[in-house]
Amino acid sequence: PAGVEALLRRASRGCALARAPVEGVPSAALKAAARRAARVVFLSFEARRFPGQAATLRLLAKSAPRRTVAVLVRSSRDLDLCPRAMTVVDARGYRAVSLQAALSAVLEDA
Repeated sequence: PAGVEALLRRASRGCALARAPVEGVPSAALKAAARRAARVVFLSFEARRFPGQAATLRLLAKSAPRRTVAVLVRSSRDLDLCPRAMTVVDARGYRAVSLQAALSAVLEDA
């Protein structure tokens, strides 16, 4: 996780970052940040396995589907949790090169 977060911080200079819970529900601060953001990039690492990620994805699907890009990191099976209005990028794995390629595509114009 620390390596992924460092990669994300380098790739997303100038963007605000927030962590979604692995367990539990999204915090009020995360909900407010999602409402305010012009664009949301959500990295999903098996939302079917981690209830906090699933809850965050549901929150984004309901409150910001057209402004959200979901990056599927570990499992393509999370695709059906994303509404059609949400942009989805499948990183096809969690190796640094896969994440860098996905983030480059998503954050290119950020």
